[in-house]
Amino acid sequence: MKFLVMARWTPKSVPKLRERMMKFYTLSLEGKFLFPLHTIVGTNTSFCIIETNSIGDVVRLTHPFTDLATFYTRPIEESMELEKIAKAANI
Repeated sequence: MKFLVMARWTPKSVPKLRERMMKFYTLSLEGKFLFPLHTIVGTNTSFCIIETNSIGDVVRLTHPFTDLATFYTRPIEESMELEKIAKAANI
């Protein structure tokens, strides 16, 4: 399954976030990054898209930073999967 992972933080958290990112940068995931971590300049927001069979990967990716940032995780459904669901529900 694919997940959009978004993070928001306050400007005062940046030094600690940067330090901790260097420590956890080599974190291994069972899945893969389909879209690597990107920061939206000037908004204190970043996002990435990962594909994994384990929701635990999302937890391992975000947990080390939950005291410094707020995370939003959304599953991404492909249009073909949504079409199957709609047909099964007679929509």
